[in-house]
Amino acid sequence: QLIFTTQTIITNASKKILKSFSVDLTKIDLEIELSYTLHLKGVKQNNKFLCIGNQGYADSEKEKQYYIINLDTLTIEAKINIPTEFKKIELSNDNFFIATERRKGKIGLFSFDVQCEWEYNLGEEAKYIHWDGQEKKGEIKNIYHQDNNILVLTTCYLICLDFQGNLIYKTRFPDLLRAQTLVINKALGYIYNYHDFIIIDLATGEIIFHKEIKSFEYKNEEFNNFAQDLIYNEGLLFHSVASRGLSFIVAINSETGETIWRKHITNQSINTIRFHQKNMFVLDGGSTLHIFEKTEKQ
Repeated sequence: QLIFTTQTIITNASKKILKSFSVDLTKIDLEIELSYTLHLKGVKQNNKFLCIGNQGYADSEKEKQYYIINLDTLTIEAKINIPTEFKKIELSNDNFFIATERRKGKIGLFSFDVQCEWEYNLGEEAKYIHWDGQEKKGEIKNIYHQDNNILVLTTCYLICLDFQGNLIYKTRFPDLLRAQTLVINKALGYIYNYHDFIIIDLATGEIIFHKEIKSFEYKNEEFNNFAQDLIYNEGLLFHSVASRGLSFIVAINSETGETIWRKHITNQSINTIRFHQKNMFVLDGGSTLHIFEKTEKQ
């Protein structure tokens, strides 16, 4: 049995599937029998699945391999030999793929003929002072592809590289901001974490707007505004807030940071916010899906 998801392929083992793409097995004359479980994590590019695999236990370093799997025939086209310190494949196109070791801040670009074009140690480039006063190496939080450049979000910096591995800019965030997600809309990037909301010009790396949004009142009580799960929709930025045992969804103006809408959703944590047509879907930590329909303001 083969199970494909955007995160994992699992053979001979079935657990939770969160995001998946389908493969029509009736069109494939294929028989696979394995005496072990093979866990594969990676990214889909056209009809190929580029992945890092572990034979046996998923956290095993010794048995880690890299594969290109053809999704039309479910055959392994190539086994890739790159350093196993690169634990996660982030982005790919027809010519290259990017792999990282997020905790150490390492990033590398590889061609499909298994040549390392370059690697960069952003852990040194993006060092910061932790809450305990100790200096820490910058950890990679996420990778984005924007206007033929690579945007690397680290704990305290946004770093822009070109595809030759050259540094274009390095933007330091305000002192207390610890980034988790960058939301991109056209040429602008939005980061809102804990109390700081910033807008970045992604062409230059300049922070063009910064606002502190520390707390809000609900039923005559004050709640900390620790923003999480930021997502852009029709000129507004929506995020969740968990404070004092309650969870809220808040919408702010993407240009000014002004709060436009706020609603108490649940006493569970909020896992995901998504939009489709006029509906907003909110999945909470108790596996309850809340659905809201957009209405015109009178």
